[in-house]
Amino acid sequence: RLEELGGQYGDIAVHEGLWESAWRTKDRLEARLAVEHATHEARGLDVLPLTISKFSRNGDEETADLLRGVIMPEEISHCAAGVKWIKYLFAAAKGEAYADRPWARDARKHEHVECWFHSLVRENFDGFLKPPFNKEAREKAGFSEAWYLPLVEAPSG
Repeated sequence: RLEELGGQYGDIAVHEGLWESAWRTKDRLEARLAVEHATHEARGLDVLPLTISKFSRNGDEETADLLRGVIMPEEISHCAAGVKWIKYLFAAAKGEAYADRPWARDARKHEHVECWFHSLVRENFDGFLKPPFNKEAREKAGFSEAWYLPLVEAPSG
């Protein structure tokens, strides 16, 4: 659809952030899952309702329908995959099979998978998560607020 409208993937600044994060986490599966799948993709869940609304308001129902019917379900599945595999790695870290792996040692420092996720995001993602959040879509992907609210910047004052 981007090409039909005269653009291509990479023209939008947000794509650069995805590539930077991918490069930054290239050697660490747990960090890649936390940042790409469970942070960037989750942000996609948050912005899609407004984006869909904007296209609709401006008369581009074709793009709005693609975003609603194709992109939103894909984003939910990408986020769900990240959550699933972070949980898997966290559980696997408790066993002997991976005891000597750096990611397993790191995971064992945390009482809950959400705490490990917070640590991974803080270490591998620049900045804070920004509301508003698409709570319904995040819940479909397996994110409770315990996963993301602690990563929101505290208001100054």
